[in-house]
Amino acid sequence: MPGDTMPREARATTQCAAVSIHCPAIIVPPQKYTVCCVSRLWNRSVAKPGHQPIRDYCQSKGIDLDAKGLHFVQGWYTMHAMIKGIEKTLADGKELTGPNIKAALETMSPVDTGGVIGPIKFSADSHRGATSSSIYRVSGGKFSEVAASVVPKA
Repeated sequence: MPGDTMPREARATTQCAAVSIHCPAIIVPPQKYTVCCVSRLWNRSVAKPGHQPIRDYCQSKGIDLDAKGLHFVQGWYTMHAMIKGIEKTLADGKELTGPNIKAALETMSPVDTGGVIGPIKFSADSHRGATSSSIYRVSGGKFSEVAASVVPKA
């Protein structure tokens, strides 16, 4: 990996919120190195269908999504999954309680994120949510998708 030969001060570690893994990110001039990272939840140069409802909402409220960035998008899909769990709880005729929402989340169909991250799926054995992420290359200051919905191998 290119970062393995770089001095320690030229490296940084970023956490991929979607799959809770770490990947190296090198802080150097883009003309010398190509940087790869995992899961870019928001970048206007890499548009996904799942970004459109967020863009529409932000535009209707006068919010600058570029200024809000990836944490806003991550929060959007975190709450989107939670709302789906609440809707399933109510559709099943159950009282809206924490344990009932948890049971609904664990038994509902995967939540589609429109390609922003892989589908969000919970089970009684796994509360990881999304287990896949896209891999991006940064070159010339722009992100480009290298592979979509990659599941890390154990």
